[in-house]
Amino acid sequence: GRPPFATVLEFRGKVFSGGGDKDEYTLANFLKTYGTRLQGSPSGVTLPLAHGKGLNTAVSGAIAQTLPSQIDRLKWQFGLAGPYRKYKDEWKLATVFVGANNLCAACTDGDNLPAVADPEDYAVALKAALIDLRDSIGPTFVNLVGIFDVSLVYELSRGYPYCEMLFDKMPVPICSCASSEEDNRKSKLSLFFSLTVVWIDCIESSWIQVLALTILFYLFCRGGRPCREIQ
Repeated sequence: GRPPFATVLEFRGKVFSGGGDKDEYTLANFLKTYGTRLQGSPSGVTLPLAHGKGLNTAVSGAIAQTLPSQIDRLKWQFGLAGPYRKYKDEWKLATVFVGANNLCAACTDGDNLPAVADPEDYAVALKAALIDLRDSIGPTFVNLVGIFDVSLVYELSRGYPYCEMLFDKMPVPICSCASSEEDNRKSKLSLFFSLTVVWIDCIESSWIQVLALTILFYLFCRGGRPCREIQ
């Protein structure tokens, strides 16, 4: 089982993109196999809505439009007074994985699409964040991870008591797109595909020339499997 109060902790050390807990399958730990100078991968846990640990500046519940505050923290960390200032001119790997909460906003009650879930607004926010990364933290590889179909999360939770407790007994829904109402889960599927187009445009259009970034791109199909990989 999980430790008491596990639902209110953020397990930074186990995050796939940068966690540093021993023996965890994370990108940071894989990279440590090839060099011991890797910096910034956090271990352990933080409380909800913490502003990060190590170089993981992700914030729970964030949307594409709130990425600037996370990037601002990275700017400080690599700035003159920051703990990682001597690494600003070294190559880095930044994972940008945002959009699920934008999509969840579309499944709230009502017929009007909230601005945060609008694909065009999302595209503007994502592009601005990538440009900000390019201009502010030095040489960086950007690992841009495509959004997954959040409606599948409810189906995948069945049969796991801990997950069923989160979805069925918590007073506040985790995400309306992943609720028990099948019609609600499927009604926004077209929006999911609209948001994935933003990622594809980011890679295949003139964005690459504008950004001058090296971007690794992963788009997840239904079922959570990587269905496309572009470098």
